[in-house]
Amino acid sequence: MVQLALDYLQYFIIHFDRDRASLEDAYADNAILSCSVVRDKTLIVSEARAFSGCSSDSLLAIGPQEISQALVSFGDHRFFPYNTESSHIDYDIICLGNEQVLLIVHTKVVNDTGKRVAVDQTFILSSHTDDACRWPLLALSHQMVLRDSNWLPARLVTIPWTT
Repeated sequence: MVQLALDYLQYFIIHFDRDRASLEDAYADNAILSCSVVRDKTLIVSEARAFSGCSSDSLLAIGPQEISQALVSFGDHRFFPYNTESSHIDYDIICLGNEQVLLIVHTKVVNDTGKRVAVDQTFILSSHTDDACRWPLLALSHQMVLRDSNWLPARLVTIPWTT
């Protein structure tokens, strides 16, 4: 299941960058996407808010079609912009049983002008029995948190009382 979750993440990133409408197939029929924008800058300068395309600080989409439409409406940012071959992606995978996994991903998206948005995502992924489906797993739940400031991995954070 861990390798299938990594395969899902790879496919998701490729399709997000190339053809977000095709992400419709990555979600189960009853899937839910929730997206929140953390406002650490004013609304006027918040790149996270501009990327989300939301008129409010949150978005909720239910079902594959509505989810893919929401993702298509996001800005032109990519996980792998045209001028890069690598990106920092920090993830964790927890097997939940019943052929389901929790996939947690911390990364960023960048547009062609270099503006960045930190993206924290949590997926609950499940196996499926549809042989025609090209996705290794299907998302039951997808949560996104968008921020202007980067997430700091625990290994990079200095805690004052431990030094």
